Amino acid sequence: MAKRAKVSERGIPLYIVLSVLTCGLFQIYWFIVLADDIKRLKGGTKPNGVIDFLLGFITCGIYFLYCYYQYPKYIVEIQEKRGIEVNDVSLISLLVGIFFGIISLAVIQNEVNKIATVRK
Repeated sequence: MAKRAKVSERGIPLYIVLSVLTCGLFQIYWFIVLADDIKRLKGGTKPNGVIDFLLGFITCGIYFLYCYYQYPKYIVEIQEKRGIEVNDVSLISLLVGIFFGIISLAVIQNEVNKIATVRK
């Protein structure tokens, strides 16, 4: 039986406060580590936090919207693979991300935190 990758649960309220206090600089870090946590849980090469951030930056945020939709889809794959209750928040994440990317990160982080706390 293959060993399952684990990630640490992250404090969403703290990450939001730090993102606001640093005028979004901490949000960049959060985006990158969240993507890398999803990659670790999924096993594979995608998503890549640094590349996704750079693509989002050079497309003036348009690629971030793709990420806000795609990352929850990756999480659904992880949930199905692990036999955990599936909660697809991709549409919510995308719609909220149009105006408030930080809230999308919180929604996605919440789903990753649920996976992090499951003991299977």
